[in-house]
Parts: sequence; C-alpha cells; structure tokens
Amino acid sequence: MKTLSTAVLFAALLLIGCSPEPENVKDDLIGKVNFNLSLSNENGQSRQVLAIPAGSYLHISIETVEGEPVLEDETIEILSFNGNYVSEALEVSVGEYSLTKFMVISPEDEVLYATPMSESPKADLVGNSLPLHFEIAESSSLQLPLEVINVSLLLPDDIGYVSFPFTVTDFFFLSVFKFDSKGSSLTYAKGYIIHNEDTIKSFTAKPEINTVALSNLGNEEFTLLLIKKGYAKYSETFTIESLFNLHENGLLNIQLEPALTFIALPNSYGDDEAEFDFQFTLNYQGELTIDWGNGQIETKTSNSYGASFAHKYGDNSEYFVSITGDIDKITGFTSYYGDGPIKEINLWHLPNLESYRNGFSDCPEVLNFLNNPKLTEIDVSVCHPLKTIKFKNNNVVILLDMDGPNQISTADLDEIITPIYNSVIASGRINGYISIGNITFDEIVGPPSEDAWTKLAILEKDYNWIINIVYDEEKEE
Repeated sequence: MKTLSTAVLFAALLLIGCSPEPENVKDDLIGKVNFNLSLSNENGQSRQVLAIPAGSYLHISIETVEGEPVLEDETIEILSFNGNYVSEALEVSVGEYSLTKFMVISPEDEVLYATPMSESPKADLVGNSLPLHFEIAESSSLQLPLEVINVSLLLPDDIGYVSFPFTVTDFFFLSVFKFDSKGSSLTYAKGYIIHNEDTIKSFTAKPEINTVALSNLGNEEFTLLLIKKGYAKYSETFTIESLFNLHENGLLNIQLEPALTFIALPNSYGDDEAEFDFQFTLNYQGELTIDWGNGQIETKTSNSYGASFAHKYGDNSEYFVSITGDIDKITGFTSYYGDGPIKEINLWHLPNLESYRNGFSDCPEVLNFLNNPKLTEIDVSVCHPLKTIKFKNNNVVILLDMDGPNQISTADLDEIITPIYNSVIASGRINGYISIGNITFDEIVGPPSEDAWTKLAILEKDYNWIINIVYDEEKEE
C-alpha cells in the first residue's frame, strides 16, 4: 500500500544525563528518556504534519545489553504542544540498553504505528530497525532517530513481531475547511463512517488534522459523510487503500461548500397519502441544486422570480437538506401552513435575502439574521418552538409578524425589539409593522418589559409604525 513507502514516522529519542554524582553512587545515576514525534516523507526531505488522536500513548520495551528487562510493555503518555508530540519523561539508570519494542497506540487500544524488527520483511522501510542500541552516559545528552511505519493491513510477521498486543486498525487523516469572507480556515464538522448502509462510527472533526480510525473493515468500501450547518453535505466512498493512493499520506483536505441548510421534518403535518410530504418556495433567479438528505439530488433553474421545491420522503425521519449554487441570488424563503416543517435553518450565506416566511408550522427555535443585511420582512406567526430572533443594530426590517403562541420570553423579546428600535432611530425609517399579539389565541408574546413597551410606543407615535399587540389599555400612554 502506498502509505508503507511514504508515511514514515521519525521519533527522536532524547536522553539527558543527570548531574554528576560521587563515584561510589554512580550506579544510581538517572537519565531522562523522551520521545519526540514527527512525520516525514521516506526521503526525509520534507517534513509533514503528524496527527495523533488525543489520548494516544506509546507502548515500549527496553532491555539491558545482557537481555534483562528494564521496561516491559510500558505505556507512556503522549503530549501535544502546538502540533508537536512528545512523550512524558521516563527515568532510566545510566548504562547501555536496547529498545526492543516501540508502538503508537490509539485511545481505543488500536495499533497505529510500530517499528519493524531487523530482518523482518518491512525492516527496509526504516533506517534503524529494532533492537536499537543506545547508551546513557553520565552528564550526556543523546538523540537517537527512531522510525515507525503505518501498520494498516499488515500482519505481525511483516514487521517481525510474534503478535500485536492490541487491535490493529486502519486509519486516515482528515482536515475540514470552510470558506467565508475571511477566506479559507479550518473548522469543526460532524463526521460519520457508513458501511453497508450502517453508521459504524460518528465523530467530531476539530479544526486541526484529525485521525479517523477504522476497525475491522479490511479493504472494504466505506463512505465518509461530513455535515456542518450552513455548508453542503460532503459524501465520498473509499477503500482504505484507494484513499491512501489518492491522497498522499492518507490526508484528506476537505473544502466545504457554502449552502442554505435546514433540517426537514416530513409528515409533521398533512396527509400521508399526498404526492409530496415536504415543500417550500424560494424566490431567486439562477440555478440551485438541492440535496434532500436521503440520497436524492435535483437541480432547478428559475428564470422567473421564484420556484417551488417539493419532495416525497415517505417517513417521519429528520433530514439534513442543503442547497447550493446561486444561493447569493435567493431573496425569499417561504414554508407555511405545515407544508415544509423545519427544525433548524442556516441562512448565513444568503446576503440578498429580503423576505423570510415560516409560520403555522414547525420552525427553528432560533432564527439568526445577523448576516442578512437586506432582510425587510419576517413572518413567523404561530411558530410554536420559536425562542429568539437575532438582528444586527443596522438592520432594515420594516415588517415583523411573530404572533404567538411561541416560546419567546420577556428577555428574548427585549433582544428582538431593541436592534429594530435602534435601527429605526438611526435611519428614521417610518411606516413599519410589528405584531406580537394574536386575538384568536388571546396570547401576547413575552410579555414585553417596561423598556420594550416604551420602545414600541416611540415607534408607533414618532415613526408611524403599526404595533399590533394584545395588552392592557392602561399600557397605552
């Protein structure tokens, strides 16, 4: 496999002698042993970044030159400092020794790397095979280069071991990038490994080089799935061998594509026998591609002002839906009267969004409009799960209908009204509309705090805003 000839791990063995002691206690002098780990190409000319899962450790054995065990199957913690890895220090008496076993073990007790024994079939892949002789002298500092290889798809005999004391696993490296106005940067994402339609592993990819271990797959196909709100789902199928052949050192660098994303809740309302069980409308001009989250993808072009998207799921599961393409040209989103119930939505990459309508239906608990500077109209009437709406102080909102019942508290309502009020005062915007009451349900949102009442009254009296609200007549002053 390609990784056996390219992915070679160099570890520097640092031996530091202690201060000199009197001759009569020379046998008690102690040296410290550390293992510094880094990954390089086989020719050693270009250093690569090494990723070891947090919680991994070394598994080593050391003998005297006479063959007496000093450390047998010892475990040593691996520490990380700014992307570099170093083992905790071991204390060893001054003398001559042989390193007879060296392995890197994952937190799940899986062998990731090992140093081959001399005269084993894979011994020529490293410069110094085992056993490796070294000496700790008084007041000395000694560095010994130590190489290990990826043991994926190897047998113990391949590197001269009788057996592996732990499970041997396949693994690959993964980095996930997002792109925004600041450029490309490492990011978090939720990852899944799918094998034969079953999810066999879930993990969180951190903004770093991650190590993803695969147990008991051999060279069978698996699918890597990455999900991040506001970005298109990534899905690709590999074998461990094909992955290493396609990507040097088994390192996948994945650039996520910005998208409009939401969690669809089909069949939350409506007729199970209907032609569609989920639909919504987008106002846009251009071409959009929608991944419905169940393996079905479609592309739709709109030369008019908008288009309806409809789909039949046939069950009550939750689906991560992502829409890519000309998303910067989307000006309106509508999901109303239970046609397209959603749980979460990410509108961050819609800079030209002007209208958002999601009412009388399941809807997100949080609506974030902090990156939608052109948004003027929001209708979230009878949106039961709704808890808060986020605006910037320089928003241009002219209509906000959030009649209850919903879950908006007094404090949340203050956070919603204040940025609208601030923007109106700053811009002089007139003839707006806010509704936080519903005669039909005889329920008021919040209710408003005294400060919110004051701000609503100013909008109504000084800026000719219509404030539709169910409240005590005594509050009108």
